Amino acid sequence: MIKLIIFDMDGVIINSEPHHEEVNKKIFREIGIDVSEEQYKTFIGSSSLKMWEKLIKENKLDYLPEDLLKKQNLGNIKFLEDNYFEAIDGIQDILTYCTINNLKTAVASSSPMNEIKAVVKKLSIEKNFNTLVSGTIFRNSKPDPEIFLHTAHLLNIQPCDSLVIEDSENGTIAAKRAGMKCIGFINPDSGNQNLSNASYTVNSLHEVISVLEVLNE
Repeated sequence: MIKLIIFDMDGVIINSEPHHEEVNKKIFREIGIDVSEEQYKTFIGSSSLKMWEKLIKENKLDYLPEDLLKKQNLGNIKFLEDNYFEAIDGIQDILTYCTINNLKTAVASSSPMNEIKAVVKKLSIEKNFNTLVSGTIFRNSKPDPEIFLHTAHLLNIQPCDSLVIEDSENGTIAAKRAGMKCIGFINPDSGNQNLSNASYTVNSLHEVISVLEVLNE
C-alpha cells in the first residue's frame, strides 16, 4: 500500500526548469564560462551547490560556490515574485485524491527552502503538504537517496510504502536507491531525461491517479 506521495517541485509541481536555466545562463555569462546543453542537463534534479562546486573546479574560477548559489537563489526568487505561474496541470487533482484517501504528502526538492515555500504559498497549496524538505540540508544530493529517506522518516512511513513523482534522471535513480516506487513524469521542458529507473512513466500528471489506484487495490 502506498501511504506517502513525495513530490519533486521543479518540473513536477511547476514548470520551473526553463526559468532556472535562464537565470543560470545569465550567471554563466557574468562569470565568463560556457556550459553546454548536454552538461547542463546532467545538473537537472541535483543540488545547485554541487553544480557550482563542479563548475568552479572545472573552470578554475575564483568564486565561492556558496556565493554563486546565493546569486542563483536571488534570481529565482525574483522570478517567482515578478511572474505569474500556475501548477502543472494535474497536480491539484493528485493533491485532492491524497486528501480524500488519507495519503500523506511531501515536497522533497533540491531547491532552497525559501524557494519551495514561495512556490507552494503562491499556488495556495501549502496546506496540502505534511512537510517540505530542501535538499540543501544534506551532504549528498540526488541521485543519492538521502533526501527521500529523510522525508519518509519525518512522516514515519516506510520507504516501501512511499511513492515519488520525479521528472529527472537523478531523481528517479534516488527514488530507486531509496527502495521507493517512482513515477517518472516525462516533462518536455526538463530536457531529454532518462527515466528508465522509474517504476512507471507518464506523459501527463492526470495519469498518476490511475497508477495509485492500481497500486492500492
